[in-house]
Amino acid sequence: MKWFCVGVSFGVLLIVGCSGEEAPHATATASLPACQPAQLAGVRPTYEEVQRHRRFDFPTPTYAANEYPKTWGYRLLLRVDAEGRIVCHETTDDFGTPIATTPQRQALLADIAQRRYAPFSREGKRVPAIVREEVWEERAPSVHRPLPEAPLDSFRIMLSRSGCFGWCPIYSVEIHGDGRVVYTGEGHVDVEGRHEYRIPVDDVRALLDQVRQEDLWSTDAEYMAGITDNPTYCLSIELGGQRHVITDYVGRMVGMPRAVQRVEDAVDKVSRAREWTELSAFAMEHLQQAGFDFRSQAGADLLVRAIGNRKGFDEHAMLRAIELGSPLRGGQTALRPTPEHALDEMEVFVSALRLGRVALVQPLMAKGVLREGGRLDRGKLDRAFRAAIQGGRRASVRAIWNASDSIRPSLMYQDEDDDDARRIVATSVVMLLDKPYGDDEWEGLAIAKWLADKGAPLDARAANGDSLLHIAVEASDIAFVRFVLAQGLDPSTKGEYDLPALGGAQDEDVALLLLASGSDWHMDDQGKGFLRYARDQRWTRVLELLKQPLEEGSAKR
Repeated sequence: MKWFCVGVSFGVLLIVGCSGEEAPHATATASLPACQPAQLAGVRPTYEEVQRHRRFDFPTPTYAANEYPKTWGYRLLLRVDAEGRIVCHETTDDFGTPIATTPQRQALLADIAQRRYAPFSREGKRVPAIVREEVWEERAPSVHRPLPEAPLDSFRIMLSRSGCFGWCPIYSVEIHGDGRVVYTGEGHVDVEGRHEYRIPVDDVRALLDQVRQEDLWSTDAEYMAGITDNPTYCLSIELGGQRHVITDYVGRMVGMPRAVQRVEDAVDKVSRAREWTELSAFAMEHLQQAGFDFRSQAGADLLVRAIGNRKGFDEHAMLRAIELGSPLRGGQTALRPTPEHALDEMEVFVSALRLGRVALVQPLMAKGVLREGGRLDRGKLDRAFRAAIQGGRRASVRAIWNASDSIRPSLMYQDEDDDDARRIVATSVVMLLDKPYGDDEWEGLAIAKWLADKGAPLDARAANGDSLLHIAVEASDIAFVRFVLAQGLDPSTKGEYDLPALGGAQDEDVALLLLASGSDWHMDDQGKGFLRYARDQRWTRVLELLKQPLEEGSAKR
């Protein structure tokens, strides 16, 4: 098989023409007024919350083939009242700079003015919210080319995703009209190599119908953004002996029709690609049918990749690999494995604990990972306990604590300052709590309370000076912050860089709670930095509390 596009990992300069000067940024529209500064105060839901609460499909403004706005796509802030109605808007680029209006953008505002979100709430009470939406804009094809009329058995669609400056999965899938699928995993995926299987022909027919309905045959061959270090996606469609290839390098930044992304995602879904890139029962079944040797080095590598994949979702598939003999020792995750990359049983166990894989804890302990010479090893026990706390799952913490009736893990550990290896302090294990980005299942508060009941001190300090209050604040967990403050911790206690916990606040309600509790906000520059940050974040309630106007800093952003 030959691919007709290549990955991009270098800068590309694109020069496009503009269809005349755009009108100055509109401050309001007849359909939806612009927000005043005070209206941008309120709860700011997470991306996931917004997706759950939106009751409509967000529109995609479309431009003619000869139209080129100065920027493609933009950020839209919406004030949503306590009943879910959209009240006003603010339209900016990714840097917060107002952008020019266009007829398409005005039409979008007119469309969403009548739309509703499910009401947002905090602590059981409906509240106004400031919703952030990312608007995708697209350019219509210059000509319409109908998809060839040909039998399904002449259809083949292929999708490849390349690497990036990071951990982007590198793989390809090709789907044939007769239901045959070939998945090839190359790097940063759980299952590597070439694997062939079948899917229902009706699923392939539905995919072909989607390609036709989305008018993909009419799109350009390339949509290349002038940035670096992102993955390249290549979509190749063959039908009746004809081929159309679409190269997508961050195509949304240059007006790529959203239909291209929809078909890319449909190829992944129909081919079940994610169930190979992230180990699943489906992949395990096919590996067994193909005679995969789970007891081999490849089996060990598969296991450590699956356990260490933060996106991995099927812990029972990981357990099945262990049951089928995947070794706990010697597995490697590196793209170019060498002996020093091989992991031992304890490193695999620690990885599982840090990623919150609760279902693996008891089975791995039953394999003796905490034992040395037939006896429970104190060093391994303490290491596992610390990893469980870092993983943020109370069930894992309790399981390690109860690993033995005679030996309990230590509630203290030696913490080293990341910026100064010479600074090492003995401190409480509660200081290992750290909420990973996007981990909605993190149980930091519950673990802190459980550890306190076992005797772990909550007034401890990390080697860099941080307190438990700093951890709770950076987690944006207001219930956790209230709990820590109730233990009597000084809200102005300085931590890393001599900053109080307020210096790490990312949520306005958390900042308000700290200020109401008496936190110092002047920090190390008489408060200028904090005020600037509060203005940039549009924390109007904080500024009102501090008697500082929002407008004072808006022109400097």
